[in-house]
Amino acid sequence: MAATKSNTQNTALFVARNDVEYILEPVAEALLLANLSRAEALPSLRIAAQRSLRLAADDRDLKISARQLKELAANVAERVIDRVEVTDLDAVPPVSKRRGLPAAMAARLA
Repeated sequence: MAATKSNTQNTALFVARNDVEYILEPVAEALLLANLSRAEALPSLRIAAQRSLRLAADDRDLKISARQLKELAANVAERVIDRVEVTDLDAVPPVSKRRGLPAAMAARLA
């Protein structure tokens, strides 16, 4: 019985983590686009992840300790900023070579 409850809780936490990562990606992009460094953006992402995880856990009636919640939030924030942050500038094409609105704006300005 305890193993089933633990598996259910782990699955629910996995789903909650994925949901929070999906929600925080645009937030991380916006923070980095506002010329904040990784070190400056990370505390805000941790707090947002902690609040989102707490809400998701409460929705699923999960009991999470404060320590575990902080660890999960820190891991989620690190993963999100790792996924969003550009580390190789040469891999990013120039604006004029991209598709969509940025390329159209660059063509119009050129």
